[in-house]
Amino acid sequence: MQKELPKIYCIPGLGADARMFQLLQLDASRFEVVVLKWLLSHKNESLVSYAQRMANQILINNQPVLLVGVSFGGMVAVEISKILPSAQIILISSIKTSAELPGYLRFFGKIGIHKYLPLQWAKKLPWLYNWVFGANTLLEKKLLHQIIQATDIPYAKWALTAIVNWQSRDHIPNLIHLHGNQDKLFPVSYLDKPVVYEGGHLIILSQADKLSLLINQEANRIFYQDIH
Repeated sequence: MQKELPKIYCIPGLGADARMFQLLQLDASRFEVVVLKWLLSHKNESLVSYAQRMANQILINNQPVLLVGVSFGGMVAVEISKILPSAQIILISSIKTSAELPGYLRFFGKIGIHKYLPLQWAKKLPWLYNWVFGANTLLEKKLLHQIIQATDIPYAKWALTAIVNWQSRDHIPNLIHLHGNQDKLFPVSYLDKPVVYEGGHLIILSQADKLSLLINQEANRIFYQDIH
């Protein structure tokens, strides 16, 4: 009987799915990649409560847990790690505490303007969201367009509310933070000592080769005690 491979649990960005990880080259002979599926949010649900429900998709056994969270998925990963203290996190284009929330989002949360953002209107402006997310290649623009058009507006507004109201200042052990130096959504200047790559918010695509090397290396160390 073939031994079950250790699992790498991936959590994509807001409204995204497994396509976000399509360029990663993870060692399929040593790891199984499981992409968590987004759940419908409950009215006025906090990020903490939502993450607790998302964690039900993770198989708990005697093996370590490795979470790879992108953008909003990274914040969910941080909250899941509080439920699963043995979890280790690779955070990509995200924030690890609410202290790293950029000023413009703090402002939105303080006055509640995020509830009135014309997100439906923004869907019709590909030049705008391409610029914000740093989509440069044809693949990046095509995938971003698909994600933006498929994103449910009420869900997106709930997520924005959950983000601006997130209160998490705990230091998270076993965390590696990877970030683009030109990220406009979460500017690197707000972050505490991330590993910085050239690129914007979509380094999961634009720097997939370098990120793949690091994720494979960390997964080997975590699951196989391989430090090389």
